[in-house]
Amino acid sequence: MATQTTQTTQAPSAPSNTAARTPLPDSPGAFRIGALADPMRKRYIKALFYGAPGSGKTTLAGSSADIIPMRDILAIQFEGGHEVLMDNPRIKNPEYIDLVRIKQPEQLQKLYEFLRHHCRARDKGAINELEGLQRATFGIPADIELAPSDTPPGDDPEDPDSPFQLRIRQYHTVILDSLTEIEAQNLAKAMKLDSVGLEHAGEIEKAGWDEFRLNNHTMQRIIRAFRDLEMNVIFICAQRYDQDELKRYH
Repeated sequence: MATQTTQTTQAPSAPSNTAARTPLPDSPGAFRIGALADPMRKRYIKALFYGAPGSGKTTLAGSSADIIPMRDILAIQFEGGHEVLMDNPRIKNPEYIDLVRIKQPEQLQKLYEFLRHHCRARDKGAINELEGLQRATFGIPADIELAPSDTPPGDDPEDPDSPFQLRIRQYHTVILDSLTEIEAQNLAKAMKLDSVGLEHAGEIEKAGWDEFRLNNHTMQRIIRAFRDLEMNVIFICAQRYDQDELKRYH
């Protein structure tokens, strides 16, 4: 009599969690995971100051130089106004503010890339990398020695009475002054006005829907990019009033 053999199939066992208990190698991965309440995580101010001309927007932004954790400050200016930061009784430490004037949106992109790499080097404590970035971006020759970043401005050993600015910066705050002028420059570029001389100003057409849409998209990208920098970010913008259908101003 033939014996019938019954073969039973076992359900696959649950995957072992040995891999989960194995320490991961110390190598950069696709993501960085951290606790929400991480006491080591730095918190930065992201602010927009807006108001009428002369209301004190630039002065308020410049007063960040009086707050030690916010130093050093880089003020990016598309328009004038640096006089407000000088000899201002409401700004006690203007020597911690660096000014850079730009006239083209392309320059703003280069400054953003500089600050992005600068923040990474600053947080790593890579002083040599900070110095290299500063020399390359602002054109400081190699034969000019830079003092350590903790050297107080004005402490030039050879001339104590003169401001000593040739030191390695560690920027913790950036000021964009102003979004209004940046938007005007971007719209002019979208309309190709930067290639038109003043003698042809009467031939310029008005901006249309495509130009305004491109300008709006560009401004959103600029604001989001700077907002996400690992530093304090202060935007300055002019105030505008709109009137609704009931003749009310907002």
